[in-house]
Amino acid sequence: MTIDEQGFLSPDIQAWIGKHRTENRAWFALAEDLNRIGQRQLALQNIPADDNQAFLTALLFMRGLSGFQGAILLVERGMTQEARTLTRGCFETVFCLGAVRKDPAFADAFVRDDASRRQKLARLLLKLPDDSSGLDAGHIEKLNGFLDDLAQSGLQSEPLQIARAAELAGLTDIYDTYYRSLSNDAAHPSVTALNRHVSADESGLIKGLRWGPDVTDVEDTLMVACTGAVYVIYLAKAVLNREDTSEGLDRCWAEYKRLIGVKTGATA
Repeated sequence: MTIDEQGFLSPDIQAWIGKHRTENRAWFALAEDLNRIGQRQLALQNIPADDNQAFLTALLFMRGLSGFQGAILLVERGMTQEARTLTRGCFETVFCLGAVRKDPAFADAFVRDDASRRQKLARLLLKLPDDSSGLDAGHIEKLNGFLDDLAQSGLQSEPLQIARAAELAGLTDIYDTYYRSLSNDAAHPSVTALNRHVSADESGLIKGLRWGPDVTDVEDTLMVACTGAVYVIYLAKAVLNREDTSEGLDRCWAEYKRLIGVKTGATA
C-alpha cells in the first residue's frame, strides 16, 4: 500500500527514512550520540528517596529524553510538524529542569500546580449535566472525596505557567525563540503550521494541497530537537551531579556548534 493510500503508515515510508537519514547523516549521528549519553546517564541514576529536587529532576529527565527519542522517530519519517510538536514538549521539560535546578522549592510549586489542575478538572466534571457527564454515583463520590481530601490536606493549589518556569530557570530567551516558534509553526493549528499542507509557487500562488513526508525542514527540525536534548541532558546532569557524562556531552556540544556553523554558512 502506497503513501497516498496509507499515509505515514505505509511500508513505503521506509524508503523515506533512508533518504532523510542519508541526506542529514551528520545531524542524525549527533542525535544518536546525544541519545546514547542520555541513556547512559539514565542508567546511572541513583536518587535518594527523600530528595524531592533530585527525584523530580530524574522524572523530568526521563520525560525529556523520551520526548527527544519520539521526535527523532518522527522526523526520520518526514513527520516534521509532529516532531516539532514533541520537541516543544521537550523545551517545557527544559524549563522545569532549569527551574528546579535554580530553586529546589520549585518541586513544591510543581505539586501545587498539579493539585490546581486536578481540582479544576474535578469541579468542572461535577458541574456537567447528569444526562451528559457519563458520571455515575460512584464517580461523583470519588470526585467529591478528592476535593474534600485536598481541602483537608492544607495543600495550596496554585497554577504554574510554563513561561514562569522559563523565567525562574533564566531561560526566557529560549522560551521567546524556540518555544514560541514551535508553538506557532507546529503545535498550534496556525496559518504558519497549516501552510505545510499547501503547495505554492515562488510567487505564493497556491497550486494545490500536499501531504506525506515533508523534506523541506528535516534538517531544521533535527537541529531544534538536538538543541532541546542538549539542554535536557546538561540540566539533569547539573542537578544530579553526573559529571561522568561531561566528556561525551562536551563532544556533542562541539559537533553541534560545528553543524550550526555549516548550516548558517559561518564555517566551510
